Amino acid sequence: MPAGKQPTTDLALIAVFAALIAAVTVFVPGFNVAGSTVPITLQTLVIGLTGLVLGPWRGFLATLLYLVIGFAGLPVFAQGAAGLSVLRRGSAGYLLSFPIYALVVGALAYAYLRR
Repeated sequence: MPAGKQPTTDLALIAVFAALIAAVTVFVPGFNVAGSTVPITLQTLVIGLTGLVLGPWRGFLATLLYLVIGFAGLPVFAQGAAGLSVLRRGSAGYLLSFPIYALVVGALAYAYLRR
C-alpha cells in the first residue's frame, strides 16, 4: 500500500522515529564548545534522517511528537533537559526549528526522487 494509506503504519513509524531521536539525544551525550551555550549532539543528523526516511509530513510529525514529549516533562532533550523551561535556553530556536527541518529535508528528497 502507498504511504499514507495505512494510518496504523504511519503512527508506528512516527512513534518509532520520535523514540529514535530521543534515544540518540539521551544516550549519546552532547558536548559543549567553549563560549557556546548550545551543546553539540547527533540530534540534527537523526532529524534529517527522519525527514529522509519518513518523508516530509511524517518526519514533521515525528519530530513534533519528540518536542511534545520533551515539553511535557520527559528528559529527552540534550543534557537531560525537559519541560517548557528549555524555551529560555539558547537552544530553543534549534528545538523549535527541528520539525521544519525534517519537513524541508523530506520535501527536498521527494523533489529529487521525482526528477
